Amino acid sequence: MDIGHEKYLFLYLNTGNGHREPARILKNEIEKNPKIKVVLVNGFARFQFVARFFFEKGYHTTTAIMPSAYSAFYDMMNIQFFLNICKFFCTFITKRYIAHLLKKEKFTKVVSFHFAVSPAAYYAIKKINPQIPFIVDITDPFTAHKAWFLVPNAQFIVHSEQLKNEMIFSHKIKSEKIHVFPFIIDNKFSEITPQKIDKIKKDIDILPNQKVILIAGGGEGLSGVVKIVRSFVQLKDEKTNDVVLIVVCGRNFTSFKIIDKIRKKHKNKQIKLYGFVNNMDSLINIADCVITKGGASMLMQVSACCKPVIFSTYIHGQEKGNVDFAIQNKTGWFIRKAEKVIDKALQVCFDEKLKSEIKSKLKSINIKSDVSGLATKIIDIND
Repeated sequence: MDIGHEKYLFLYLNTGNGHREPARILKNEIEKNPKIKVVLVNGFARFQFVARFFFEKGYHTTTAIMPSAYSAFYDMMNIQFFLNICKFFCTFITKRYIAHLLKKEKFTKVVSFHFAVSPAAYYAIKKINPQIPFIVDITDPFTAHKAWFLVPNAQFIVHSEQLKNEMIFSHKIKSEKIHVFPFIIDNKFSEITPQKIDKIKKDIDILPNQKVILIAGGGEGLSGVVKIVRSFVQLKDEKTNDVVLIVVCGRNFTSFKIIDKIRKKHKNKQIKLYGFVNNMDSLINIADCVITKGGASMLMQVSACCKPVIFSTYIHGQEKGNVDFAIQNKTGWFIRKAEKVIDKALQVCFDEKLKSEIKSKLKSINIKSDVSGLATKIIDIND
C-alpha cells in the first residue's frame, strides 16, 4: 500500500439489502477521499457452505415462508447459552478467514455491518494487529438483538438515541463508544416537486390525476404480496379505476410469475409489475401510499420522501421498532389481512387531508441521511 493511503474492510452478509446497501452507500462516500480504498466482503468465506446456508439462505426462507420459525430462533438467541453456542460456530472458521484477509490485504480499519461476523472480526484483529480500529454499524435503528453487543470494546455507529440509551443502560456500553447518526440511505430519497412527479408518471404511462399504490419489500420482495394483489383485483369499487397498482417483486420470481398471470387475467385493473428496480426513489415519490414490510431501509426511504406507509408484515423482534416508529408518529399502520391492507391504502389515496398531515409530520421529523458526516466519523475513529 502506498504511504499515506488507507484500506478499509467492510464486512456484511447477504441477509437482505439492509446490511450490504448501507455498506455500499458509505463506501462510495468514503472513497471520495482519494487516499482511502474500501473493500466490501461477505464475512463468510466461499467455502463456509453451512454458515452461508444457515444465515443467508435460511434467513430468506424462514422470513418469507416460515416467519414463526425465525421468531423462535430469534427468541432462542436471546438466551445467553444458545447465543454463546452460535457465536462459537460463527467464529471458529470465520476468524481465520478474516485474519487471512487482514494479513494479505493490509487493511487499516474494519467495519462490520452484521452481528454474526463481528466477534470473528474482533478476534482476527486481536491476532493480526490489535491497533486496527474496529467499528460496528448496527443496521437495526430502534430494536437491536443482543447479538450486536457481543464485542463491547468496539466503536458503535447507531441510528437512534433510543438505541444508544438502551446500550448504555441495558448493555453497559460506554457512551463515548457510541456514535449516533441518521440511518444510512441514498440522498436521492427525498421529497420532489409536483412537476417532477408528473414527469415520472408520464414516463411510465400513468396519468397525472391517477392515484398510485406502491407495493415493495426491498430486494427480496414482500411476503404475502400475491394475496394483496388478488384483493385489489377482486374489488368492485369504481374508485379502483382511478388507481394504478405498482408491484415490485425484487428477486421473488415466483410472486412475479403469479402476479403476471393475475394482471393478464384482470386487464380492467391497472397493474404495473416489476422485478428488481433501480428507481425505487421515483416509484416511492409518485405513490400516494406505500405497502411494505417492516425493514428499516424501506421505512426510512418512504419517510424521507414524506409518504404514508402500511406494513403488512414485519420480522419479529428486530423490525418491531421500525413499525412502532411509524405508528407512534402517526405516519403509518400495521395491517395484516390483505383485503384490509388494500382498503386502507385506497382510503389514504383519496384522503388529501390525511396525506397532507402525514407529510407535515414527516417533514418535522426530518428523515435525512448524513452519509458525509458518518463517513468523516468513520475516517476519524482511530482506536
